[in-house]
Order: sequence, then structure tokens, then C-alpha cells
Amino acid sequence: MRAGRLRHEFAIFAKVENDDDYGGRERADEVRDWIEGDLEVASASEVRQYSRNEQVVTHKITTRWTDTIESSMTLGFGERRFYVITAVNPDSQERDLVIMAREGGPL
Repeated sequence: MRAGRLRHEFAIFAKVENDDDYGGRERADEVRDWIEGDLEVASASEVRQYSRNEQVVTHKITTRWTDTIESSMTLGFGERRFYVITAVNPDSQERDLVIMAREGGPL
């Protein structure tokens, strides 16, 4: 990986459920960790390969290997939110992690 490529800092959000004041449950995003990565717009071939019927890939985030990213998580970059669709280990050597994500609000 080129020097300086992982120049963006992303917050890793995970969904948590808490009891609300009315006896129900409320869901919220909680910052679990921070990672550094590279943010790119997904190419047309990546959009075709990784998009699902209900979710279209818009961005690719490359970071160092971590096993903490799951498809139910959200990555934050400033005010922007990226919803993880899939995370791929491109070379099977656990050096890099490529996260295919969708920018924007929940569906």
C-alpha cells in the first residue's frame, strides 16, 4: 500500500439497543473504534459485483486488516455515513480489507 494512502479517519459505529423511558427498546449507533483508510467512489464493475437487490454500492474503503467490520455496521467520515454492504479480504493474507459500502441514510 502506498505511503499516505490511509489518510482518512473513520469512526466504526455499531447498533446497540437500550431500554427507553416507556418500557420499549431504542436503537442507536455507538462508536466502537476508529480506523484509517482510503475512500474511493466504486467503479462500475464493483457496483455490479457487490450490489444487492436492495442496496447499491457507492464507495470503496480500503484499510488495514481488521476482523471487527460486519455488514450491519456503519462507518462515519465527518458528517458522512457509509453503510457496510460487505467486507472483502482481497489477497487472503489479512493485510488489507476492502469495504464495499453505500453512502447515505438508511433504506
